[in-house]
Amino acid sequence: MKLIENFMAKKLKAEQEATDRYMAKRDAEVAFPADVEEIKNLRYGTGPRAIMDIYRPKAMEGPLPVLVDFHGGGLLLCQKEFNRYFCAEMARHGFVVFNVEYPLAPDHKVFEILSEAFKALHLIGTIATNYGGDLRRTALTGDSAGGWLALYTTAAWRNPTIADSLGLKAAGFDISALALTSCMAYTTGRNPKYLMLRSSYFGKEYRRHPFMKYTDPRCKAVTEALPPTFLLTGAGDYLREDTLTYAQALEEQGIVHKLADYEGDPKKLIHVFNVIDPYSDWGAKGNREMAEYLLNMMK
Repeated sequence: MKLIENFMAKKLKAEQEATDRYMAKRDAEVAFPADVEEIKNLRYGTGPRAIMDIYRPKAMEGPLPVLVDFHGGGLLLCQKEFNRYFCAEMARHGFVVFNVEYPLAPDHKVFEILSEAFKALHLIGTIATNYGGDLRRTALTGDSAGGWLALYTTAAWRNPTIADSLGLKAAGFDISALALTSCMAYTTGRNPKYLMLRSSYFGKEYRRHPFMKYTDPRCKAVTEALPPTFLLTGAGDYLREDTLTYAQALEEQGIVHKLADYEGDPKKLIHVFNVIDPYSDWGAKGNREMAEYLLNMMK
């Protein structure tokens, strides 16, 4: 077990270093949109990663819908800055965007990560109007593991039974739409992708936790709590099948949703392509379609 832990630690360190190099290169080459205001590092808790950024159009006309974004990284790495340009583009589509960072596994289990997401939402509920946000029109989004976090934060926020299993309580506003990009939906069951990570996510005694009965995202307690949901994937996404099977589950249960599954060059439609390069043709198309869906569902 110690050998596996050491291997995972080295692998995560290498992946985080690669991510940092990518972001440094991107920031040096890509100009941040001049028509978007960026407000950095608002604190929503006491932990070192309990921070978030805000993005909004500089030329705002009246209150705008609120969009809360959770970055990906397998719940094990990455940071909010990876989603910086995606959030800026969504602001240009007419949202006040809150880009939330959160604590990571294995040092923090998913129960604590979900608790931190709730803390972020509670603060957003008190400050969104100060930044021109209309809490009556609030949506959540996330990519990859951030999709999982957005999915379960939404379900727990809208289903008090799930929230109770985590010792959490929603307050102040509803979540009226959801968008999932390349969502890491299935973290339990027999999915071989996550068998080695299960204890990192849930801890060694996870079977005893009352939340575990809800960790299959197809269970009705979860699906029936979801607002209209947009799902995005593409030909080169290594989690494409997860998105397709989850969309099928929503279809079979009569849950309002839209699937955007793009066929094309797999090298251009990679995992979270719209976050990695929101200015590419496919990235721009995905983000535009996502924004249109969310705005229409929140009218």
